[in-house]
Amino acid sequence: MKFLAPEPIAPSSKKKHPVKAGRPHAKEIERRKAKVIEMATELFVTKGYAATSFVEIAAKAGVATGTIYHHFGDKEKLFRRVVMAPDDSRPPIPMLHRADTVETALVRLGQFICDMSLRPQAVRLIRLLIIDGRNFPDLMRDVAQSSFSQFQECIAEFFDRLAQSELIDHGDHGTTARIFIDLILGGYPVANYGSWSTEMPSQDYIEARVSVFLQGCLSRPRSQKNC
Repeated sequence: MKFLAPEPIAPSSKKKHPVKAGRPHAKEIERRKAKVIEMATELFVTKGYAATSFVEIAAKAGVATGTIYHHFGDKEKLFRRVVMAPDDSRPPIPMLHRADTVETALVRLGQFICDMSLRPQAVRLIRLLIIDGRNFPDLMRDVAQSSFSQFQECIAEFFDRLAQSELIDHGDHGTTARIFIDLILGGYPVANYGSWSTEMPSQDYIEARVSVFLQGCLSRPRSQKNC
C-alpha cells in the first residue's frame, strides 16, 4: 500500500504589519517631562552644565533624546527650565490673615524668604550657577537675574497686599522687597552656597530683623521713604 505525502501548506498571502505603539496620553507626557527635569537637575548639579549630555539625560530619564528635543529644545533651554522648574520643596507663598499685624505678617514673610532661598534644591542650583558661571557667563547671568526678579516680584506683591489692607503705605514696593530680602537673609546665602554652613536663620533672628526693618524702613515719614 502506498501512502501519499501530505501536500505542503501554501504560505498565507496576508502580510503581517508591525503593531504601532499609540501616542502617549497627556499624563504620560507630563510624567516623562517631569522625569527629564528631575534627571537633568541631578546631572547638571553633580557633573556641571558643560559635562552633561542629552544622551546621559535621556538614558537616566528612560526616554529618547528626540523626546527631550521635542519638549525642551536644546540644552540651554532645558537648563533654563531646570532652574525655573517648580519643585515640591518650595514653600507656599504666605497669605494675609485678618488678625495680622504688620509685624506678624512680615515675620511670616521672612520665614518664607529663608525657606525659599535656603532650601536644598535652591542651594544646589545656585552652586551650579556659580561653578559654571565662568564658562557661560551670559546664560548664567540671565538665569540668575530672571530667577531673582521673579522672587523679588513675589515679595513685592506681598507688600502691595499689606498696603491694600492699609497696614502700610502705598509706595515703590519693588524697592521695599529688595531691602527686606537683603535684611532678612544677611550672610546666610553666602555661607550656604559656599558650603561653609547649612545653618538656617532662627525664629528669633527673623523677628529681630523684622523689628529693625519696621523701625528703619517703615517708620520714617512718607517724604523720606525709599521703600
